[in-house]
Amino acid sequence: MFDCPDSLIGECCDAIRIYSVAFWLFCLLYLLMVNYKLLQRSALANFISFSLNLSVIPVIWTLSVVSPDIIWWSNMIAYALVMLVVIVMAEAARRKDKGLSPLTLLPKSTPFPTFELSFKYSIEDMGNCFNEISQWLKEQSLDDDTVFKVRIIAEELMSNVAEHGKVKSRKAFIDIRILLQPQKVILSIADDSTPFDTVANKDKGLGLTVANAIPYRLDYKHQFGQNITTATLLYSRPS
Repeated sequence: MFDCPDSLIGECCDAIRIYSVAFWLFCLLYLLMVNYKLLQRSALANFISFSLNLSVIPVIWTLSVVSPDIIWWSNMIAYALVMLVVIVMAEAARRKDKGLSPLTLLPKSTPFPTFELSFKYSIEDMGNCFNEISQWLKEQSLDDDTVFKVRIIAEELMSNVAEHGKVKSRKAFIDIRILLQPQKVILSIADDSTPFDTVANKDKGLGLTVANAIPYRLDYKHQFGQNITTATLLYSRPS
């Protein structure tokens, strides 16, 4: 249909092959950007977002001046440079937290005993959850005082969720996770209600009452569309 020289057809075929390889690298970077966005790694996510669009321009200009014959490689070279910078940035972030996987920065599985449970927003399910927490802690050979403290903190954290959280659906769940490390209990409560920071609003009626008498650390973050409140309690195993 078109009278094209064989050399031009050959170059077009080479260009298509190069772009097909660059496309997979683009997809990988895009998936990493979404992953970082969900993990609230804004610096990495924003860097990829801008670089995917802007990095190709200076590479094309440089190749057009230095070596026009390989200008078809512009996208591939640009995305490879972006990936290299992302690897360096991700590794720097991982060194600050040894519990993260390389590149994706997802939390690694832990070798410590872990209790996980999800239940609906109901008084009955909440009561059953407290009993299961107590039973599991006792099975880990924790003393009654530590079991009592963890249960009190869990009850008041979940009471805050029930009282102040505005749930969009009655089918929403509360996720509870307890990580038992040596000399440390880490209790996390995650819920799907509207954002509310228990830590920041401690003096505005969103704090804990009975649990305030227990020495522990309280942290909050909003991630994956959930409120995640974490209480860290130190304990000593009986000799």
